[in-house]
Amino acid sequence: MPSYMIHLCLAKEYARKYKVENEEQFIEGTFYPDNVEIKGETHYSPYYSSDTNLYEFLLDKKLDSSFNEGYFLHLLADCVFYNKYFADHRNFDRAILRKDFDILNSQLMRKYGITKTPCEVKQYLVSQEGQTVEYHYDKVVQFIEEVSNYQLHQLAEKILQEKDFQFLLK
Repeated sequence: MPSYMIHLCLAKEYARKYKVENEEQFIEGTFYPDNVEIKGETHYSPYYSSDTNLYEFLLDKKLDSSFNEGYFLHLLADCVFYNKYFADHRNFDRAILRKDFDILNSQLMRKYGITKTPCEVKQYLVSQEGQTVEYHYDKVVQFIEEVSNYQLHQLAEKILQEKDFQFLLK
């Protein structure tokens, strides 16, 4: 999954670009799928993050609240992050990935003007100096910019019409 900081930056950037009715609930929804014990259920997938099924989510939930919009943004982020930007993630060393996330945290906070972080994720927001190995800053920023440009409601309609979401990964 993208780190908590990447999800937070994405949520903040999306909220900046589009009108979000309740930003606090939107951000809660963004963190919800990873703050449960059985992540496969919240990600609509037996493997969660990389195999998230956006179509199944939309059959189960409506984007009728800020929370559900944030939840959908989280699943969209996981899907695009691991199937378009970092498709070979399964071969990465998890310790290296965690260190990369720790290195990216302070850089992303500066870039997106994050000065306050939600209490439930503070413990995961360690900052570390150094150079990333797999998750490079420019590519992560490009990912955040692309995904924050999607208009969630229009995207949801297209996914439901096509009964698929693979068009996002091209």
